[in-house]
Amino acid sequence: MQKKNLPTLSSIGVIENDDNIVNRLFLYFLASEFSQTFFYENYVASLKYIIGKYGDDEIEFKSKIIDSLKNMYDRYYENTEVSVLIENNTETESIKKLTFDVITYNGDKKIILSETIKIDSDKIIYSNSKLDDLYRR
Repeated sequence: MQKKNLPTLSSIGVIENDDNIVNRLFLYFLASEFSQTFFYENYVASLKYIIGKYGDDEIEFKSKIIDSLKNMYDRYYENTEVSVLIENNTETESIKKLTFDVITYNGDKKIILSETIKIDSDKIIYSNSKLDDLYRR
């Protein structure tokens, strides 16, 4: 097992715990803007961008989310598996519930992330409290 770390620009500095790294990367996926940098053009994993570009085509939308998360996590870990469940709101078509399951490995250590969010058009209107707490740090 190789020790991983994720530098941050916050006061917490470098994150070295695998579970915290996986959670923080997912938070970055939710918060990032695709065009936030020209240095890493086409490498920024951004849910907002995917919603805006592929939100009307559920098959492509799901595929792009999976590819983006897999590519992002594979930069840090091995053998990443990603699944996404999309549930449409029966009352309001613009609201979707997205359930993400990410399984990745650091050597023999299995790291699991399971998160559910709700989106309305291009806005995240719900995320679980664990991510909200992590965002505040």
